[in-house]
Amino acid sequence: MPAGTQAATAFRLAAAALVVAAAGCVVTRSSALPARLDRPGRNCISIRTILDWRASDDYTLELRTNAASNRYRVRLSQRCHSLVNAETVSFSSPDPWLCDHRGDAVLTGREACPIAAIEPIDAPAADPAR
Repeated sequence: MPAGTQAATAFRLAAAALVVAAAGCVVTRSSALPARLDRPGRNCISIRTILDWRASDDYTLELRTNAASNRYRVRLSQRCHSLVNAETVSFSSPDPWLCDHRGDAVLTGREACPIAAIEPIDAPAADPAR
């Protein structure tokens, strides 16, 4: 096969590969994310509502949110050695919700700490002596 024909064939194959690759990248209206994602489960909180956090120990994180039930206890499934001394934390989640039933995790920068449970913390009871 002459060199010119080989180059033309290679060009056509490359162009066909680009068309196939581009076809896989098309976003249709039905595949786009909705403007608001519904809560995926009962024990989930919106990451966007988290205002503050405090590590009680290597297994427990308390979150304060601007949601109706504004405090949550996050229990980890294993010891998170760097949690107590972490300056910041972030979260690993497939969407804007932090949940306890699908492998979401607290990230300290050094560790990914899987979440075992998320529980609302009841508001402190009023002191009857007051």
